[in-house]
Parts: sequence; structure tokens; C-alpha cells
Amino acid sequence: DLKNEKGDTYTVGVAFRSPSDRPLLRQVTGTIDWYKAKVTDPIEVQQTGLVVNSCFNVNGLNPSYNLNDTGGFCSLIERDPATGSIVRVYTRWGNQGELLIKGVDIGLRWSASMADLGVSKLPGSLSINTNMNVLLSQRQRYGADKIDDYAGYNGASKFRAVTNFTYSWSRHRVSLSWNYRDGTDVPTGFAVT
Repeated sequence: DLKNEKGDTYTVGVAFRSPSDRPLLRQVTGTIDWYKAKVTDPIEVQQTGLVVNSCFNVNGLNPSYNLNDTGGFCSLIERDPATGSIVRVYTRWGNQGELLIKGVDIGLRWSASMADLGVSKLPGSLSINTNMNVLLSQRQRYGADKIDDYAGYNGASKFRAVTNFTYSWSRHRVSLSWNYRDGTDVPTGFAVT
């Protein structure tokens, strides 16, 4: 019963360069890009907890506690015939809700010669380059039938950036890189239900 997943991606962006002729401002460039990626019927493996909770009506998907439930979850649980305990839970591939990600990418670059910075005794140039991402939303399925926004949860940082400071001269280069990721919360409401 698997269907093909379908994805659509949209982006709109702008690139700019400083119009100034001043030495410290003429090498400023940047980009701003908005994006939206949507996957309909993404194919994922069902989680073990989802199968067990759905069979035992923890999430309301089997209110009659029928072993032949309409979702087919109980048939995926193998039990020990003597004790009745769960021996194995089979998982299957399935189309699982939706995935929708929206965000903004920002890139900024500045550079200037050491002479323009007032240090004419040093050769070369100094540059700063930063790339940032703002995750506006990341809607995806969790549990059996719930969809919510994961932005800011489980490693899906709402803001992240990579910044490089570089001094270049002749054929040489020295760089310092800094990576930043906003902290994320552990989702107490995103239980396997």
C-alpha cells in the first residue's frame, strides 16, 4: 500500500553588493534566501512504540481492543504462546503524514586589504564570512497520527551559523572558524503515542 512520496521545493532569494566606493565598505556582499520544502506522504519505518501503543489503544486508535484492528498494528506483535509476553514487534514501511520545512538562509562577506585597514606594513587582506540559517518551522509526523512543529526540538536548531575570519597573503592563509547552534529542547509532548 505504499505510495510514492512527492516533494516540492520553493526558493526566493536576493544577492547584493555594497554600492559604496569607500575602501572598508566596497567589498561587502551578501545573499538572503527564503525556502520551503514539502514532502507529501514521506516513506518512513513505523516505530516499535507506535505499533505497541496503537494495538493497546494508548493513542485511541484501537478503542475496541480488537486483535484485528483496522490499522493492522496488533498483527505486527508476536507473542510467546506460553506466557503471552511480547517476543517481537515487526515494523513496516509506510507513508507517514507530511514533512514541511521553512527557513531563511543568510550569507554575508566582508573583506579589506591590510593597507585599507591602516596596517600597510602587513601584506594581504582580512575577510569575514558568515552563513546563517533561521529555521522558521519543521512540521513532521510523530506518533501514530499527530503532526507538529519540531523547530527548536531534538536537534532542529532554530538558528545556526558558521563564521570564518581569514587573513590571506601571497599564497598563504590563516583562518579561524566558529560554529554556533542554538540549543534545542527535549519535546515532552512528542511522545510515541
